[in-house]
Amino acid sequence: MFLTALTFLLAPIRICAQQPKSIFYMTREPLSVRSFLAHADKVDILSPNWYSVDSSGLVSGEANPQVMETARQHHVPVMPLVVNGGFAQEEVHKFFGNGPARQQAIAALIRASKDNGYIGSNWTLKT
Repeated sequence: MFLTALTFLLAPIRICAQQPKSIFYMTREPLSVRSFLAHADKVDILSPNWYSVDSSGLVSGEANPQVMETARQHHVPVMPLVVNGGFAQEEVHKFFGNGPARQQAIAALIRASKDNGYIGSNWTLKT
């Protein structure tokens, strides 16, 4: 009886387990782009470094059309990496303390996500 109950309790764990996902962090460098284009069929999620945000919330950058088409053809979801525009630690804190700047950056990335079909964005703002 105990073994049957234990098997019943553990069965959902085995059913829900998934294979690890491979995330390709792609830079803007041509070698990185070529690597993705050559190996897109082995990538589960693409996280390109296309966007940056400055301390005032201005987002700059854009999607690479060739990369987006390859990702679409291989059914690879895209979740771009957003980095700070090289501003100093006090500017990062200023950005986080500035509600309108944060809202502007978030709105810009939501628009980019809708326009390009991103599954989200990965923010890496170093302090």
